[in-house]
Formats: sequence, structure tokens, C-alpha cells
Amino acid sequence: MSEQRNLTVPLSPVLVSPREALVVDGASVTFEWEPVEGAEAYLLQVVADPSFEEIVYEENVGTATAVTVKDAFETDGRTYYWRVLAKNAAGWSHGENVESFVSAAADVAARHLVAPDLVEPGGPLAQLLKADAPGAVLSGEGAVEVEGVDVGPLVKAALTLALLIVVAVVVVFQWTNLEVQRVRVEATRDSGYPALREYEAASASKLTQYAVVDPEAGVYRIPIDRAIELVVAERMQESGGRYTTELQLLPNP
Repeated sequence: MSEQRNLTVPLSPVLVSPREALVVDGASVTFEWEPVEGAEAYLLQVVADPSFEEIVYEENVGTATAVTVKDAFETDGRTYYWRVLAKNAAGWSHGENVESFVSAAADVAARHLVAPDLVEPGGPLAQLLKADAPGAVLSGEGAVEVEGVDVGPLVKAALTLALLIVVAVVVVFQWTNLEVQRVRVEATRDSGYPALREYEAASASKLTQYAVVDPEAGVYRIPIDRAIELVVAERMQESGGRYTTELQLLPNP
């Protein structure tokens, strides 16, 4: 008796499909939900109002987690609400999870795009990974197996993405290499060549400063400007003052 009193009713299953007022072919509607641990049976209920006062369709489906209901709903664009109750030794769940769908004709339903997460939890990729074989999606007892899933586009998309990434890496590497070379050239230009600068400074010092070259032989270095002045003065003395630093241009005869 104490064990019976400790039992509690299970939680209602998580509803998978159809959800969020999905437009479906009302002539054949497949209901899917997540299994509940310890559930002994499931009760599917479909109503035309969210209060669940007037049941349109009700079925005890045993332990199945998916069931297809045919020719039970109007196909005039009417909105239906559905839920699933789970049962264990303590009784039925309270049906706290409720979803909706729009029942329409087959041609009308075919014109409505369906988001993958509304019909496949986690999207189509997750379902493919869970499937027992490539191209098959299994949704539990009583569900319809979906075949012919082409994984080729997924592989092509993955290869294209990988190629784009490789190209992007190569472009970034080349751009980085060019930028490094540019920075090096600018740094060299701004700082100058040390050896060249030292050579120019030494040359300028020899041309503009006095220095002793060989004191025993009496050899000294004087600035080039001073040396030019002395040479001109000596030439003037030798020419008797007739030498001039100016050049006289004479017309041709």
C-alpha cells in the first residue's frame, strides 16, 4: 500500500508534430510525440477548441509514440488542438502540453513551407544521425519511414564551405605577408642605412674640418673651401695679379 501511495501520475509527453498551427493534409494526419519513461499507454485527444470540452477524435494507442489518423478532420482550413495523455499505475497525466494544426486540403497543404524543426526535432541532420540507415528517419512505433533523403547536397555544401575557408586563409596570409614587407621598407627608409650614414658623416668631416695627417712630415688637412682660396691666391701671385676668378666670355670672330 505504501508503494502505491508513493506513485505519481506521469508527465504529459512532449509533442513533436504537428506543431504551431502547421498546415497539414487533413485527410491523413500523423501525430508524433516523445516517449515518457514508465508509461504503459498513451491517449490521443483532438479537439476544435483549446478548452478540450468537445472531443473530435480520441484513441488509446497503447505504447505507440506515433499514429496516423485518416478522414477524421474537416479540410476547410479549420484549426484543431491536440494533446497526448500518458498512463502509469497511478493514473493518467494531466495533459499540460497542447499543440495545434490547421487541417486543409492536400493541394493547399502542399503550398505551405514547413520549417524542418517543426517536423523533425533538432532538424533533419539530427534525425539522419539517429537513423538506422542512410536516408531513413524512424519516429517510433506506428510511424511512417521516410526514405530517399539525398545527403549529396549536404556533402557539396560542406566541401564548398571548406574550400571557401581555405581560400580565405590563403588570401589573409598573402595580405599579411605583403603588409609585413611594406612595414619593413618603411622602417628601413625612416631609420636610414647606418653604414651609409656613417660614411657620409666621415666624408663630410674630411671636407669641412682641420686635422693632422702626418705631423712629422708636416702634412695637415684643411677644409676644402679654405684649400680653394689658397690655391686661387697662389695663382694670382704667380700671374702678377692678372689672374681672376671670373670667366670672361668673348664673342666669336
